[in-house]
Amino acid sequence: MDEWPQFYNVLIGDMSIVGPRPSPDRENQMCPAWREARLSVRPGITGLWQVSRKREVETDFQEWIYYDVQYVKKQSIWLDIKILFKTLRVMLKGT
Repeated sequence: MDEWPQFYNVLIGDMSIVGPRPSPDRENQMCPAWREARLSVRPGITGLWQVSRKREVETDFQEWIYYDVQYVKKQSIWLDIKILFKTLRVMLKGT
């Protein structure tokens, strides 16, 4: 439910439904190697990381960046549809 206000950002074109989650500018400044890839696409409400991550604290950041870069490399309408269906499944399972 806390994501509903983000749909306003989708409507005005600042975000998309699927894409890398937006990150604070200070985080974007820390690692320029992956920053350009992540910032080359519009941020999204849900993404590959949200539906694929293992939720292990010690590897969470590395997984986040890995899945965001993979999304940018493999971006397609079919990948977006797959992520949307996985998002619904995760939401319904409650995990």
